[in-house]
Amino acid sequence: MKSDASLGLAIVAAAFVLPLPIGCQSGQHPSEAPTGTLSLPLSTTSADGATFRLRNARFEIAGRNATVLETETDPTRTILSADLHPGPYTVLLAAGWHMEKFVAGVGTTVVATALTTEPQPAQIRPSATTRVTFRFQVEGHVVTLDSGKLEVAVEVATLCDPVDQTGCPTGAKCTTGLEPPLGTPSAGATICATTGSTTEGNACARGASGLDDCAAGLFCLSGTCARICQLAAPPAGCACTRFAGTFEDQPTVGVCQPSCSLVAQNCAAGAACYLLSGNTLCANVAEANTQNAPCRFANSCAQGYSCLLPHPAGGGMCGFICDASGGGGPSCAAGPGDGFSCRSFAELGIPGPVGLGVCIGTTN
Repeated sequence: MKSDASLGLAIVAAAFVLPLPIGCQSGQHPSEAPTGTLSLPLSTTSADGATFRLRNARFEIAGRNATVLETETDPTRTILSADLHPGPYTVLLAAGWHMEKFVAGVGTTVVATALTTEPQPAQIRPSATTRVTFRFQVEGHVVTLDSGKLEVAVEVATLCDPVDQTGCPTGAKCTTGLEPPLGTPSAGATICATTGSTTEGNACARGASGLDDCAAGLFCLSGTCARICQLAAPPAGCACTRFAGTFEDQPTVGVCQPSCSLVAQNCAAGAACYLLSGNTLCANVAEANTQNAPCRFANSCAQGYSCLLPHPAGGGMCGFICDASGGGGPSCAAGPGDGFSCRSFAELGIPGPVGLGVCIGTTN
């Protein structure tokens, strides 16, 4: 998982649960071993009335009674089931499935991602209930199929809004984690978490779960609580920037970046001022690469450098920020040394502060 140190900075709340049963079957001969019934539902209805249905699905069941359940054997069925002898099993959803969404009786195939990809364990016991979970992300919902009695429950959850701070219970904030908190499908996803008390612009900390102590609407970036923002409509004075690994499921959401000085390098200890998409921002130094070293992110460079130059093999290279106006600011001699000249951002077509530039080799 990336942290904000790599400028590589995006969960779900349960809505309802629908159980279905597994137990001993009546009419068994006394000499036969008792069985349980594995039941898998294929559809669920969300709170807004839309029905999601799993199609072309193949469930591979391994164990004492290895078998396969397929949705297309009878496409009209809403539940798949199998009688199994007690014992340990695993249930795997094979590749090739798709999800359909029905609104007012009209069905369309929708983009869906399986959040459960590994075989799920299931211990079948006579007259007992076992729970196995299959989760899918669909159009901002997380659809959960809990198979079991083997019991099956289905839940659909919508994502909260980290900018407007809606969709979370009282006392919780809508945020994103740098590590996957217990029960979440992935790190960097949008989640509801306990609200912190640290206000904007003040120093923040992150717990073992990866969640910060900032107040609602804020995110701990480079050790300081910064405002969460919409990329298309940032508040005044906010350089709204998106980071890989934050709000991965909400691509229009970013974090406001406090401006800084590329020359004075006035960021907190362990951080540096970088140039990214025309904006200056403080970020923790992820890698201390210097002149012409390859870089993946803005903060893959040492303090005083930014990932601005094109690499011959593709990607970027670090370049030293210099004073291109002759005003007494940093020169290339203070950075990469001889053999480099300062070329202004304007000359190179790089959005950035007037009068500054980047060092380029005289043979480039």
